[in-house]
Amino acid sequence: MINSDDGNEPIIKAKVIEGDSISLSPNWNVDTDLTDIIAKCSNILKDCGYKDYALAIQDGREERTVFHYAGLAILHAQQTQAKIKEQDTEDAVYNAMRAVQFQNLAIMHHTDLGIDKWADRKSSTGALLIGKFSGEELLELRTEMVIRLRLEKVMEAMIPRHCAKIEGNYLSTGMVPKNKVDKMRKYLLDKGLIKNSK
Repeated sequence: MINSDDGNEPIIKAKVIEGDSISLSPNWNVDTDLTDIIAKCSNILKDCGYKDYALAIQDGREERTVFHYAGLAILHAQQTQAKIKEQDTEDAVYNAMRAVQFQNLAIMHHTDLGIDKWADRKSSTGALLIGKFSGEELLELRTEMVIRLRLEKVMEAMIPRHCAKIEGNYLSTGMVPKNKVDKMRKYLLDKGLIKNSK
């Protein structure tokens, strides 16, 4: 168990910093963080019509829905709280990391990337009109997409194709023209958002 300076308050927080890599810091209060995770994900469940996180996990398991991820975040956050009380540091750290990861997935899905935020910059087909984005806005959009795809465990080499699919509102990644995938890959590489798979 890691303790704060006063010797009473347990400190242990997990944070996703890139893809699914995780850092642990002794400088953040775990109780506040876990409470925030539970509150945020409970609100997501409420928006989806759920009160019982266990039922949400079960109902959304097959399709990996937003309420499935929110339910898992709550589950792992509560397990972290229990493990801290038991002074089981190893399991507490593991569950804290999982709670953060599932919370991020739930938030990403709940936000519905590129739909509401950029609604005024879409064509009649639903494709994003990239010409209407400033350079800063385009970088923000594509950075969010890369983060979301990494959280969803998309292979690094496939990220450009998935990004092009989202921007073009294609029904599947297989429908994205090669030239659009190539342009997306070049942009992501130039901005350091992905690594060269070669």
